[in-house]
Amino acid sequence: MLIARLKGGLGNQLFIYASARGLATRHRRELRLDVTSGFTRDLFERRYALGVFNIRADAASARDCFGYPGGRLHRAFQVVLNRHRSVADRSYVREQHVAQSEPFSKPFTDRTVYLDGYWQRSAYFENVATELRQEFTLRESLRKQVLMVEKMLLSECSVAVHLRGLYGVSATGKMVAELPTLSNGYYRAAIDLLCKKLESPRLFIFSDGTDPSRLLDLCPSAIPVSEVCKGMEDYEELWLMGRCKHHIIANSSFSWWGAWLQGNREHIVVSPRMELYGQLMTTPPNWIVVDV
Repeated sequence: MLIARLKGGLGNQLFIYASARGLATRHRRELRLDVTSGFTRDLFERRYALGVFNIRADAASARDCFGYPGGRLHRAFQVVLNRHRSVADRSYVREQHVAQSEPFSKPFTDRTVYLDGYWQRSAYFENVATELRQEFTLRESLRKQVLMVEKMLLSECSVAVHLRGLYGVSATGKMVAELPTLSNGYYRAAIDLLCKKLESPRLFIFSDGTDPSRLLDLCPSAIPVSEVCKGMEDYEELWLMGRCKHHIIANSSFSWWGAWLQGNREHIVVSPRMELYGQLMTTPPNWIVVDV
């Protein structure tokens, strides 16, 4: 069995699940999810958010997630104990103790292995990309208002432009508000690039609860999705972002997934260089990275 500890917002949870699914499939293990312990001390009161998708993993038992008296102490002991073993011989694998070059090619020797980290590398789940795009479809029907916006996105040469809100904690452990902000220069360069490559693109702003005015100043004809479809849940916004035909993403796991879920071969994604903005996530080789 492979147990993945979920934590963070929706984008981070998608990375954790996808990487664990790729690893479990590669090594023929059952995947279970720790859907509680990663949220017990969350400063922003975030909770398990993947239940709206058609994922294929059950919740792990409380005991398997250190949910018993003395469990926190036992977890800390396991972290220290496993840190000095080879990755294949660990029963507790913490991301901070795994080299980025580690491919997880060797099978684990322990019967139950616990994964703790954000695992934001697309290489971890390339082997199950097709299956994941099927699993990350919604269990329930969309609201009429959301369906109307979806129809608009599918009928035009739609470009999702994401403006990240400054809240939360990044995968590096730093507060997002302390990280560098994407400049207007990045968005201007990305918009100009796509306008040269596409015929009659229509920009749709996904502003993550942030005032979209700075992007409207750059492109007054853009449509702020949050104003057209008010009161969206995170998964609804992500779904709509994924229905756009092209993407300009922010230094954000949320818009990373909005772009990745669009699997069309002619799909164009423009991304900032993530490491310049305190991010660990890697970008697929066919995405265009703009250094501004």
